[in-house]
Amino acid sequence: MQASDNALTRLMVGSEADAARLLMWQSPPLNDEQRQARRRSFEIHCERDLDPLTTLRGQVTLTWKGALSRLEGITLFFPLGRPDTRGVVNIQSAVVADFELSLAGLHFQDVRIVPNAQNVRDRDKSEMISSREIKPDATLVTTLADAFLEAGYLVRQVIEAPPQTDSRTGARQHEWDIKGRAYHGVCAVDFHLTVSGESSRKALLTQFKLTALGLYTQPASERAIERTWKRLHGVVTKTLQTRVNKVLMIPDPQPDSLAARLRAPDFDVVLSALANRLTAPDFLEGAASPLQLLPGAPQMADDESASE
Repeated sequence: MQASDNALTRLMVGSEADAARLLMWQSPPLNDEQRQARRRSFEIHCERDLDPLTTLRGQVTLTWKGALSRLEGITLFFPLGRPDTRGVVNIQSAVVADFELSLAGLHFQDVRIVPNAQNVRDRDKSEMISSREIKPDATLVTTLADAFLEAGYLVRQVIEAPPQTDSRTGARQHEWDIKGRAYHGVCAVDFHLTVSGESSRKALLTQFKLTALGLYTQPASERAIERTWKRLHGVVTKTLQTRVNKVLMIPDPQPDSLAARLRAPDFDVVLSALANRLTAPDFLEGAASPLQLLPGAPQMADDESASE
C-alpha cells in the first residue's frame, strides 16, 4: 500500500493477511494551488483488489490559531469581573470529524432526463403532444397547473412569453412555461411543460412538450423518475381530453325552424318554377293555391288557408 504526502504507515494487531493498516498524515504542507482551491486531497494506492466489504475508517482533525467564530481580542476574566492579566491568552480551535467509507457504500450518480432519444427505454415515450382542437390561452394553462396541483405535484412557476404576431400570415403565437417538482422521499424530480400555440382564422395548432429530470444513484431512483414522467403525461393527456370533450359537446346553434322554412331558395330556381307554373294548363283552370307548389314556399296550415 502506498499513500500520498509520505504518510506514516504501520500494521496494527494481527497477521499480514487480516491485520488493519494504520495511515497517518500529520501536518502535511499546503502548496499555493491547494491554498487557492481551499481543498486538500489524499490518495491511497492498494497493491491488490479490495473486497467490496472492506471498510476504511478514519478521523480528520483540523487545528488552527484563533477562534472558530473569527472573534479577536478575547481575554479571560475572574468570576468577579476583574481581567486575568497573568499571561497571554492563546486561542486555538479544533474540529474533529470521524468517517467510514466502503466500496459497498459508494453509489454512481447520474442525471436522468425523460424522455431521452438515446435511451432504449424511452422508445415508446414522446415528449410532444399536438392538438388542432384546443386553443392556446391562459385558461388552458391555468387548467393544466391546477391539474398538477390536484395530482399532488408542486408547481413552482408559470411564465408567459410575450405574444408574437406573424406579419405574413397574421397568426398569433403564444408560449407558456410551467415548472414544478415531485418528491420521492428526499429525492426530487423536476418537470417542465412548455405550451406553445399558433392561432389564426384559418389554422389552429397547440403543442405541449413535457420533460422530467432528476438525479439517481440506483435503478430504483431511475425508475421513480420514469414513473413521474409517465404520471405527469397522464395528467396532461387527461386534462386535454377533457378540454376536447367540452369543445365537442357544445352544440351548434339550432336554426329557427320557421326561419329555415322561410329561407328564400335560389332566385333562378324560383323564376324557372314560376314560368313553368304559369304555362301549365291547369293554372288557367283555377287550381287552388298555386304558389304552394313553388320550391321553398312555406307550407300553410288549414286554418291559415281558411283565414285568407
